[in-house]
Amino acid sequence: MRVKRVLRYYCDYCKKSGCSKSAMIKHERHCTMNPERECGMCEMANNEQQSIITLFGALDSGGLDKLREISGNCPICIFATLRQTKKFNGRELWQYDFDLKDEMKRLFDKIHDEDYRRELNSYVPY
Repeated sequence: MRVKRVLRYYCDYCKKSGCSKSAMIKHERHCTMNPERECGMCEMANNEQQSIITLFGALDSGGLDKLREISGNCPICIFATLRQTKKFNGRELWQYDFDLKDEMKRLFDKIHDEDYRRELNSYVPY
């Protein structure tokens, strides 16, 4: 019989765990339950990331529409806000009309469409 002991690393914000310390450090930096997270999607879409407190305020004062406006319509920032909102106001994620998969598809379609138009505009025929 063999016995193998391994180190397991756990996210301080959610229930994710793994055997790679570097992967867990990267995960924690972007974890949607981390109130001080760095949003990779905002970076990719050239949005200015708003603080979670600002996003909570937008959700509280104007609902999902205001949250979309303040977050620059970033699906991950919206998801993070809705996911953390249970601690803030007791509402669950499913109580909001939000589908992350659809939101991500819309954003990627927009980004790819803009890239395609930029490519067409920069094309110079010989």
